Amino acid sequence: MESVRLGIAGLGRSGWNMHADALSKIPDYFKVAAVMELDESRAAEAKAKFGCETYSSFDDLINAELELIVVATPSQFHAEQTIAALEAGKHVIVEKPMARDSAEADAMIAAARKAGKILTVNQNYRYKPAFQKLSEIVASGKLGKLVQISVKVHSFGRRWDWQTLTANNGGILNNHGAHYLDWLLLNFEDEEPELFSHLQNTVLYAGDADSHAKLILRPKDGPLIDMELTHHSAYSQPTWMIMGTQGTLMGNVNKLEWKYFDPQAVPPLVLDLKPTPDRSYNHEKLPWQSEEAVFESEPNADMVLLYKELYKTIREGQELAIKPETVRRQIRIFERCHNAA
Repeated sequence: MESVRLGIAGLGRSGWNMHADALSKIPDYFKVAAVMELDESRAAEAKAKFGCETYSSFDDLINAELELIVVATPSQFHAEQTIAALEAGKHVIVEKPMARDSAEADAMIAAARKAGKILTVNQNYRYKPAFQKLSEIVASGKLGKLVQISVKVHSFGRRWDWQTLTANNGGILNNHGAHYLDWLLLNFEDEEPELFSHLQNTVLYAGDADSHAKLILRPKDGPLIDMELTHHSAYSQPTWMIMGTQGTLMGNVNKLEWKYFDPQAVPPLVLDLKPTPDRSYNHEKLPWQSEEAVFESEPNADMVLLYKELYKTIREGQELAIKPETVRRQIRIFERCHNAA
């Protein structure tokens, strides 16, 4: 097989700990041929690991003999650098959040179409076992028609890095919400659902970005969406709670549990206006079925799967798995939240 020559822009948390680590595990698929990094010690570390070229200029990186550019620089540079790489004739995978607003996302998508190159976004959570199981259970219909999906991403802690600044497209909504809203949006097609949002910055952040975010979406064609992201909860709660007309699912990335009943196994529901026996409330024993799934995976296994799928698109013409148009919907929701704040 012919490996894809790529360059990584930015060797920080995502660029090094996720992209570089995953790519080191699949050298037959991708060759890290170059990196762009301002920190000389980080660049030297990459050269020692991959035997790659090192650059301190993004322009030098995208003009090298490469097929794919990984844009893993701080969020405020994503659009500008993605467009430049596409115009230089390179495919691009850009870190989340894809862009600062829908106008930037549209410009990135337009640049990819004009250049005839692939643009995708690192929505690696789509490949996490728990997220894939969620999609499987919802698609099975076991829970019935979905009524509400609640997501709670809770932790307690202070932050003082660059992602606490709005100027850097930081904040918990953009940083954490990009993973969860991405999956939630797969459950309905409404491009402009009704929206309530609350973004709050507190003393737990050194910068001015949101450390607490609440988002409620009411689409025309899907369940009510309730997403809560915070660095202010010292007590954990289930990440997922999916309520349907036949059952409920709850859990997190390590374990999911769901219980449901077969509507064919119970008598038809008929309205009865007569007084109930013993003045009691309606009650019945439903024939519950319970299931669970426990997940274990190697570090960055989701990233490896993402890159293997991208390889098939580049080399074999397989349909792109993570289309930028689907991620643009997420960016539009974030934009509406920030505009309303």
